[in-house]
Amino acid sequence: NVMKRMTTRNGRQRRYFSVMVVLVVTCLLCRGELLRNEEEKEEEKVVNIIGAKSSATRRSLLASSALMTSGNGIHDTNTTRFPSTKRVKRRRMREYENDDNYRWGPVARERDDERDKEGKLEALREDIRLETKKLEIALKEERILFSSNDEEAWRKQKETNQRDEQEVQEHGGGIEKWPLLKQHEEMFERFCGGEGSESGAGSMREVMGKLRKQAESYDESDSNGNLVIFEAYNPFWNGFGNNMRRWLNLFVVASRFDSFASYFDFGACGMEEYGRNAENDGVEGKTFYRRGKDGQSACQFDPGMFFKGDGFDWQWTPKRANENPERLSLASVTRNATILCEEDVSDDVRDCKLYDDKDLDHRRRLYDNGDDATYVVKPLASSGRMSREEIDRAEGAEAKIKAANADWLREWFKEEVARDVDRKGVRVKLTIHDVFVMQREGEVLFNVYGIDGDEPPPDLGDPELPKACYNRHFFRPREHVKEAIEEVFEKSSSNGGGDMKKWRSCAAIHLRTGFADHQTQWVAKYRMLSENKRKELEAKYPCRSTAGGSERTAERFVDALDETFRKCEPDYSNERICTLWHQKNEITKHVNLDIENESNVLNGRLKTFDVVQDCCGSSFREPDVADAMERCGFVPEGMYPELEVKKKNDDFSSTSPVRAALTCALRASKFHLESLVEEDNDNSDDDDSDDEAFGVFLLGDSPTFIKAVPKLPNIGKYFAHQQDPDTVGVTMGDSDCSGTSCVVRKKGEKHLSWMRSVVDAYVASLCEVTVQLPGSSFANGAIHQLRAPGRNRTSSAFLWSGEVVLGQHLATRDETTNEIARETKIGYDGNLENYVALGAAHCKTID
Repeated sequence: NVMKRMTTRNGRQRRYFSVMVVLVVTCLLCRGELLRNEEEKEEEKVVNIIGAKSSATRRSLLASSALMTSGNGIHDTNTTRFPSTKRVKRRRMREYENDDNYRWGPVARERDDERDKEGKLEALREDIRLETKKLEIALKEERILFSSNDEEAWRKQKETNQRDEQEVQEHGGGIEKWPLLKQHEEMFERFCGGEGSESGAGSMREVMGKLRKQAESYDESDSNGNLVIFEAYNPFWNGFGNNMRRWLNLFVVASRFDSFASYFDFGACGMEEYGRNAENDGVEGKTFYRRGKDGQSACQFDPGMFFKGDGFDWQWTPKRANENPERLSLASVTRNATILCEEDVSDDVRDCKLYDDKDLDHRRRLYDNGDDATYVVKPLASSGRMSREEIDRAEGAEAKIKAANADWLREWFKEEVARDVDRKGVRVKLTIHDVFVMQREGEVLFNVYGIDGDEPPPDLGDPELPKACYNRHFFRPREHVKEAIEEVFEKSSSNGGGDMKKWRSCAAIHLRTGFADHQTQWVAKYRMLSENKRKELEAKYPCRSTAGGSERTAERFVDALDETFRKCEPDYSNERICTLWHQKNEITKHVNLDIENESNVLNGRLKTFDVVQDCCGSSFREPDVADAMERCGFVPEGMYPELEVKKKNDDFSSTSPVRAALTCALRASKFHLESLVEEDNDNSDDDDSDDEAFGVFLLGDSPTFIKAVPKLPNIGKYFAHQQDPDTVGVTMGDSDCSGTSCVVRKKGEKHLSWMRSVVDAYVASLCEVTVQLPGSSFANGAIHQLRAPGRNRTSSAFLWSGEVVLGQHLATRDETTNEIARETKIGYDGNLENYVALGAAHCKTID
């Protein structure tokens, strides 16, 4: 009887829940219909009328998959779809193809409005999908409840459903089912001390256990807890790629502050999200400037906008402080301190000191008033100069840390805690003035991990294991980043490319052309050209193949990209952008005597102006497809000849660095897939479903590259990328460009290019290897540091590296004296043909 009463009571609750969810879904569908009416009045049809008269009928409809979301639209019980917008778009594109207003005038703004509407509709579809998933979970629980008298079975099912619902909330409905993401999680779990970790990973299990314990100090309900707030927006951080290592070094140093929660303010702006903008610092209502840099805004790329810790949030913003003033307000800080280091001394050995801001302010006032200019401020603590010899002589991890005095700041915090006899909490705001503060300490700590205790598992062979695990602990993607990652997978095959949801293996190609650095000025100059001049430049790079043409447009655009990576001639006489190739595969057997520039290696280094410089032009030739077939990561020479990407026109007189990179990436991805299949005992010999479960993820700063490569014949099916290839940018600046328009976001508005960079890096990190062309700190830093531990992981599978030359000041040779002249600006950035070739903004599609 008790069970019967419980069943009846819970049954009524479940039926009520089902009715409410159906009402929510129905409302969402109505909103979708209104959005469609506004966008496509001429093609709208009445769809999706849900009119069940009873809760039982509603359950029947939903249980039979009445509401399902797909890439083509939302389906009702009769599989009637919302009309697609593709036909309307194609018609409008034809109408405006030759209309300059389409790119520069009112029509461009209308197109932006349409994109905004599409974004709202996509968000609506996501809401419907999540609500539908929740309802399915509730219905499953209800069926168990009504069909069974076993209370224990019902409770177990309820616990399972709660976990499923949490997964829906955190991962958008089972994102971990996709092989690449699942493998990513499994490798971290295996080698970074999780419950299922390798027995040989004992040292990392212990280290990660300490980190998880330290994360408990981020209990924001503890108003008396010890904390330090790093003011780190003052240094001129220069981008996502270069700074990933620097942020991590700060984190690892701070993680050793016993009983302290460390928060970091890296300069995020946005009044709604973070509580400040360029005009209001969110604390005193003043302009948000860098300290000591009058007129220079402190708003900048902040990793906390996109990442948080594993179970804790290390970002400090004025908004968070206002929401929890007892814990995070600057007014509750007990001491303000600053780290200052010796100038004109190597960052590796210089002495850094910690000062109380009150003493520094007093010294500053004396100096400003012309009083005692010899007043010496006594530091609170000092690192001392570091000796590499002493570190090398020390044996064991703790001995090396002591020799480097890497824990000098940790020891000071211990003393502060000891002085807090009333246990009111030690609360310090710590300001750092340049990007190298505490960097050597962080590097020392990473270099000694693994010296004591167990070595990493012998089958891993990854010397970067500690950094990979630490990165995982501190850089967990936030929810909006997870959603964007999921969108990449969901839409990967929409342009005819590879379906990333099926991939088990991938390689990433990062192309660095300098296009994003110059896009803002190029757009401004291009818009000043006459219409005829623009059409003349665009005619050199047509978007569509001519009737009966033997070569597709995509091939011609790849040829144009190849010009960017041609070696720079000694006198920089290249017509367009060129590349200084600093390194090549030293053991390569492939030598083309017609293009090799070995004489430049022997005679290019001359002493002048009291320094030794490289001059002039590229030291090595550019790579070609033959190089990629010979050496690429761990792939044996000549393996997979069917993946060699050859020039369509069989023109062997010129090299193709882009096709070389594509060849290398395809071979590396295929090789890793076969390695996985061999290790997977569940795969049988007659199961060939995995043969094509590999691909290449494309990213970089050239929209042309993203648009053209997936359209290459025969191999285009292997490539995937984010949507909207025209949106590129750099994380060092505030400019946000897309195609032929640029916006400078000064007040912290959402940066589309910043978000794209973060998502690109995370998705690329799911791949075992990266192929760089010609070279990139973004690949070495952002991508590689997010990558899971692995045997064959590498940030540069193609052993060639260089630097694209656009507008740099470089040394040239004096034609008269044959000596190195003073540095001269190389003016390729003034040639707007580079903008057209690298951006293809005039092409919505390429065939």
